[in-house]
Amino acid sequence: MKMLLPQDLSTANGMKQQTESKEQDTIAFLQNLQERVGADKFCKAVEKVQSHSTRSGPRFPENIVVSKIPSTTDESLQCGNKVEELFHDNEWQQGSQQIRDAQFRRWGWCCENIDTYVNMLRKSGHSDESISQMIHAGKPLGIPSDTLFREFKRSLQKLKTRLQKDTGWVEVSFALSGSSVCGFSQNSLARDGDVLTLCIRASGVHLLMSELQQCDSNVVLAAPATCTPFVGGLRYYFLQEGGLSLVSSYLLSWYNQWSKTLPGLGLSFSEDSLEIPPWEVPVDELLPLRKREPSNVTDDDDDDDDDDDIPLPTTHSSKRQRV
Repeated sequence: MKMLLPQDLSTANGMKQQTESKEQDTIAFLQNLQERVGADKFCKAVEKVQSHSTRSGPRFPENIVVSKIPSTTDESLQCGNKVEELFHDNEWQQGSQQIRDAQFRRWGWCCENIDTYVNMLRKSGHSDESISQMIHAGKPLGIPSDTLFREFKRSLQKLKTRLQKDTGWVEVSFALSGSSVCGFSQNSLARDGDVLTLCIRASGVHLLMSELQQCDSNVVLAAPATCTPFVGGLRYYFLQEGGLSLVSSYLLSWYNQWSKTLPGLGLSFSEDSLEIPPWEVPVDELLPLRKREPSNVTDDDDDDDDDDDIPLPTTHSSKRQRV
């Protein structure tokens, strides 16, 4: 399985301890705030924040019209230019806050120089329609067609149902990250080539991954992840090919099928309470609700959720280049 993994596990473990400490401080602060203002006010405030943060694509500035951005003849914007090459980030391994600073510096440059960024994507072979769909609808640049993206999202509906049933997780949702989303990498440990990482977010992830780590430290890696400019969390990666079966046999089958269609596809896991950074795409917000007629179906006898059939992707060609 292709994953984004730290080269130095001792560095990752040190960063993990820092992240866990800050996470506990954040939880304590929120618990104290809830006690001070009361549960009702606190829940209403959380709902309002969540509604404002809902989006279907990366958090670029609003009102971007890609077709109205003039094409440039600037010879410096040659095919293959990468946003990450504009910065000489030598602080990747210095600590979580330094990494977050570097990531948000890159993101800030894209938002402040949107015309240049769009032209870099054009020079890398992406059409205006594809760029616009990425900015406004969250369709990753590395997924070559609307049809394939719809098939991918449809498969996530079934995956969500099976994960909830197989693991007991609740609030399951998904987010996409990697160079195949926005055209450039925000991961200091990214491997070469295009990367598309699906993060499976749910309440209960941390508990299961901690139990797996206690049983065998060589199965799961906990790595620091960016949430906001000043807050981080943990994401989990399986270190062994068959590790996904420890979560769900259906998940392993799903991954084996889709990794053939989307080269560079990887999986990570995190608690659903962690905020995702502005360059990632919350795929759960894009999934249409499936209307169902009243029936006598029970939790143990859902209509088609008990079978192991995976919505199969049709064959698509994929040519992708990073900015």
